[in-house]
Amino acid sequence: MANKEDLDIFNQHSQGKSKLKFEMRSYQEMVVNQIRQISEANQEFIFYKNKFAIQQRLKTALEESFGIVSEKLRKTMEENRIMDFQEQFFKEQIKFIHEARDEKEEKFEKLQQQQREKFVKQSTNTSNTEEYRRRADEIAKFIKLQDEEMEAFVSERDKLITVHEEKMAAMRQRHWQEEVELEKEFDTELSRLMEKYTPTLPGMDK
Repeated sequence: MANKEDLDIFNQHSQGKSKLKFEMRSYQEMVVNQIRQISEANQEFIFYKNKFAIQQRLKTALEESFGIVSEKLRKTMEENRIMDFQEQFFKEQIKFIHEARDEKEEKFEKLQQQQREKFVKQSTNTSNTEEYRRRADEIAKFIKLQDEEMEAFVSERDKLITVHEEKMAAMRQRHWQEEVELEKEFDTELSRLMEKYTPTLPGMDK
């Protein structure tokens, strides 16, 4: 390696040409610092490379998650549509039963009224005073008997309604109890599943 004296001799014999300069630099500056800069640049490159890879994996995960969420949303909407259809179907059946029941009761009341009117008409179709009085008593007895029967009918009907309402209330209570039990069962199974896939650090299971 040329030293300062060598460069001075060279410059004396190189007239008219650019003279070379002698500059002393330390090993720290020329070697160690350069290696350090290269190492830092390499580490920075690795950092950004890893960052880019993480971003790509995150992007892929988000796209997959979005696809899963979209599919779940589609299935949920389809299930809700089916549930709404089934609910509407059962509501229409119940409505049909109620309408048929109301019509049946209306016919029953009309029949009772027609029987009363028919009996009264037949009983009053006479010009004999004594016979008219006898039939008037029969009409009164008939009306009284019919009224008593209607009172008994209404009383028994009210009992039927009470029993029906109690059964409906018990059914709803069973439904809510079953739904609560199903939710508890699902919660237990989900907890077990999360425990199964919970990461365990080395030594934590001891």
